[in-house]
Amino acid sequence: MLAASVPVAGEAWAVTFSTDAACAPGDVDTASAVRKTLSSTQIANDLASAGINGATVQVQGTSPGAAHVLFYAIIWSLPLQWTVDLYAATPNLGAVITQVSLRGVNVTTEVLSKLSSIGINSIASLPSGFTVDRVYSCQSPTGDDVMVIEGHR
Repeated sequence: MLAASVPVAGEAWAVTFSTDAACAPGDVDTASAVRKTLSSTQIANDLASAGINGATVQVQGTSPGAAHVLFYAIIWSLPLQWTVDLYAATPNLGAVITQVSLRGVNVTTEVLSKLSSIGINSIASLPSGFTVDRVYSCQSPTGDDVMVIEGHR
């Protein structure tokens, strides 16, 4: 049995219990809690529904503190690929470009240099409509990688 003894004139106190939600696609948006999920399969289906062919966007791997997202497309006959790490930059969603390649050649340094010359070192302020508390990626029971953004209003 767990008990707490508090004097009558004591300070206010609270006990909080929490667990991680299951790693599965499905959004939650209550008056206070927000949980947005995006799976690689869901992204592929959304791109196809929008008529975007030949582009791939997918969550890769698992991480307790970020989501690693890959983009691949052929633009003007050139294969272009980049990866971005998304993270909680409370109150917003943040992003850092981690790799860029064009025709299989790593051009990350050149792209980041060009971006920093115009004042962009990271995308640390992507408004989401709610306060972002946590971003992570996990693998669902079906084997699909899922990005989870949790926060509050």
